[in-house]
Amino acid sequence: MIDLGRKHSSFKSVGARMRVSAAVVAMVVIAGCSSSSATPTTTVAATTTTTVAPSTTTTVATTSTIATTTTVVPTTTSAPTTVAPKTARGLAGTVSDFAGSGKTDGSGVPGPAATASIGPNVQFAVAPSGDLYVTTGGLQVLKISGGQVTVFAQLDPPGGPGGGVAVAADGSVFVATSNTVVKFTANGQGTVALQASAAGLSTSLGPIAVDAAGNIYVADGSRRITRIATDGTASVFAGTGTQAPADSAVGDGGPATASPLGAPTQLAVDSGGGLLIADASAHRVRRVAPDGTITTIAGGGTTVVGASEKYAPDGTLSTDLQLAGVTGLAVDGKGRIYVADGQSHAIFRFGASGGIELVIADQQGATETAGSAANQTRATNVGPLAIDAQGNLLYVQSSVLREIVGAGA
Repeated sequence: MIDLGRKHSSFKSVGARMRVSAAVVAMVVIAGCSSSSATPTTTVAATTTTTVAPSTTTTVATTSTIATTTTVVPTTTSAPTTVAPKTARGLAGTVSDFAGSGKTDGSGVPGPAATASIGPNVQFAVAPSGDLYVTTGGLQVLKISGGQVTVFAQLDPPGGPGGGVAVAADGSVFVATSNTVVKFTANGQGTVALQASAAGLSTSLGPIAVDAAGNIYVADGSRRITRIATDGTASVFAGTGTQAPADSAVGDGGPATASPLGAPTQLAVDSGGGLLIADASAHRVRRVAPDGTITTIAGGGTTVVGASEKYAPDGTLSTDLQLAGVTGLAVDGKGRIYVADGQSHAIFRFGASGGIELVIADQQGATETAGSAANQTRATNVGPLAIDAQGNLLYVQSSVLREIVGAGA
C-alpha cells in the first residue's frame, strides 16, 4: 500500500513538474605555501540547480471524414412517338366520313348518314343546295341532307336499276337507268327525258352530266355519248360505237364523233363548257371542246401514277402520266380538274398548266382515319368524285362517302 503522505517521494499526475538536482563539485586548488604560515585560498564551485521542464506529449486525434457523393440519374419518360407516313404528300384538308356505314345490304335507310348502307355501286351528284343524290345500282334514289339519308325516289322496274346521276343548276335531278333518263323535280316527281330505244341508243345507260345550259350528256353500252338538248333532241356527241384500243389516242385532234371510246366511268363539265370523259379502258381523261374536237388531257404517258410511297412527283404533266384505271372526275370553282385512279389508289388534280398535285393516296404507314389531314391518311379503291359549293371534295371509298374539307377552296 502506498502512503501518499510520505515526504520521500511524490506521485503526481501526468503533466506535473519533476525536479532533478545535480551537484557539481569544484576542484579545490591549494596554492603552494611558504615556510611561513600561509592561508590557503579555496575556490568552491557553486552548486547549480537545473530545473528541467518535463516534456509533454500531446496526442491529437485526427478524424478523417470521407465525403460520399451520390449521383442521381434522372428518370426520363419518353413521350409517345407518332410515326408519320413516309409520304407526307397531299392536301392539308381534314378527311371526314360524310355518309355510309361500309355495309352493302341496304340497311339503315332511312336513318342517320353514318349508319346507313349506301350500297356497293355508288354514283352521286351534289345539288347547288349542298344535298347529295345517290344511286346504288338498285331501284332507289337516295338523298343525303342534314346528316340523314332518305329515299328520294323509286325507279320503275321497266327502266332498270339506277346508274349515273347528275343535278342541273335549277336543282333538277337526272338519273340514268338501263333504258331511260329520268328527270326528277325537287319533290321527287319524275318524267322520262330520254327513252334509249326511241333514240336508237344501246341499253345500259350509265354516266351522266348536265352543263350550265341544261344539256344532258349520257354514255351508253355501245361506247357512245349522246347529247340531249334542252328541246329534247338527242344526237351522238362522241364515240364511234367501236372499242378504243388500250392506251390509244386514236382520234385526238379531230371530231369526237370519229374517235372510238373505251369504257367511260364518269362524265363532268369543265368551266369552259368542255365535256370531260373518264375512260377507264383507254387509261385516259379526254375532253370534248364546245366545237366538238376531242383531245387527251391526262394519261397516255410513261410516268406511272404509282402506289404506296412512290407516287408521281408533283408538277408532272398530266399527259405524261400512265393511268391505271380512271374511276372519277370533278371540277372545282377554280377550274382545276380532279382525277381518281382507283387502281393506283390515288386522287390528283391539275390546272391550266397541266402540272399535277397529289390530293390523297394510299400512303404507306398511314391509316384510314377520319379526322386526319389528307396528307396523313390513306385512300384506297377511290371512285366517283364531286365538288360541293364550299369547295369540299367528295369521293367514294369502299361503299363510304368521304370528303376532304376545303380541297377546292
